[in-house]
Amino acid sequence: MVEIVERLLTIRRQLGLFGLIPLYGLMLLDNAGWCGGAGLDLLRNVNSVSFFPNPIYIGRSTGDVLQHLNNEVFAGGLVVSNARPLSYQVIVYTPLRAWYSQKWNTPHSEERLAELDALFRDGQVVGDWCCRKMIAIVERQKDREATVKLVALGYQLAYENADYDILLRLPLRSAGP
Repeated sequence: MVEIVERLLTIRRQLGLFGLIPLYGLMLLDNAGWCGGAGLDLLRNVNSVSFFPNPIYIGRSTGDVLQHLNNEVFAGGLVVSNARPLSYQVIVYTPLRAWYSQKWNTPHSEERLAELDALFRDGQVVGDWCCRKMIAIVERQKDREATVKLVALGYQLAYENADYDILLRLPLRSAGP
């Protein structure tokens, strides 16, 4: 890309500048497409839990959780959370992966949202979670009973602050030899 710009600038100044305009337009086309698509999605799904308008602010409790998730005890874990924006922030500010981060980054996002709802509402576990280190982040204001349900599934409280509980469950051992 730099080479193209340098060549265009070596051409007579006025012609080179006219060559740069379409090049810059092409470079910005991807961003324009994304913004247009996100805008249309927002118009269609104003109250959707899977759309996060920018900017995303990180509060004190959220920042505290993200800082703790960088501790060695959580390394390699898969995050499940009832706090949607926090699920997205986990993949940005920690080395961890989240079962659901946001609509455009998560394969089969609607299915995964339903699986998270089933976990926090009914205690239903997805088979892929059994052999993984699991980290559950509960926003207590959304569901005051979620921590109790997760403890019943074998999770242990690893950290809590004013708004969130972080629970950890090590991989379940198979019944093999």
